[in-house]
Amino acid sequence: MEYRPSRYHKIESPYKRHEDENGNYTMIPGEHTEGYEWVNDASKCDAVEKLHGTNCAITIKNGKIQSVWTRHGQSDMNQAKPFDDDRTCQRIIRAVQNSKHKGYIPEEDGHHYGEVVGKDFHSNMYELDQNLFIPFSWAREHLRYKSWGEYGTEFADIREWFKDGLFSLFYCNRHGVPPKEASVQNGTFVEGIMFTHKHAKNSVDFGTAPNENHFAKIRREMFKGHEDWPGEVLKH
Repeated sequence: MEYRPSRYHKIESPYKRHEDENGNYTMIPGEHTEGYEWVNDASKCDAVEKLHGTNCAITIKNGKIQSVWTRHGQSDMNQAKPFDDDRTCQRIIRAVQNSKHKGYIPEEDGHHYGEVVGKDFHSNMYELDQNLFIPFSWAREHLRYKSWGEYGTEFADIREWFKDGLFSLFYCNRHGVPPKEASVQNGTFVEGIMFTHKHAKNSVDFGTAPNENHFAKIRREMFKGHEDWPGEVLKH
């Protein structure tokens, strides 16, 4: 039996947001979204780079890829098949194949969500020569910021962390840029952070949906005044 994965839920900001005087939908300092206070406890969550890509999912059964899923606009997840006429579906299938060859694909049975990035998606901001499917489980292991919590975890601390040079670990990983040389000033732009609860599962069992309360996100653009910060957004 083939189970269609649920559309990935909207990931909430850990702070309430409002439209400011400039028309930007920015976070309100110190005003938590109910149920997301755990974000301010570094012992309860990891800070993982949020990739700017196309949300997709793969189904693993008996340790092998059984199907690949994508969505368009507000639609449910639809299966991407190798011989679809849809060019985007073809590119997503190839992205999964490329990631399999690189060892990025997990073997645990279930639905695995992630982002497709690369030369045919979102202006190729990571300067890749091919398309890749990056599972959230791989990102959680390889794109986790070890600096999270070192300088405080309150709103003002997180704002300064973003402002003063938070860079893309994925860009560094793919291009061999030493972290000590990376910064938002020299182009290794990071879109945001996915705060992942320590109890969050890396896959979703067949017929179930992801636990939406185990993930929260903050994008650079959610901070009031981010336009004046160093670095150019989507510089690549």
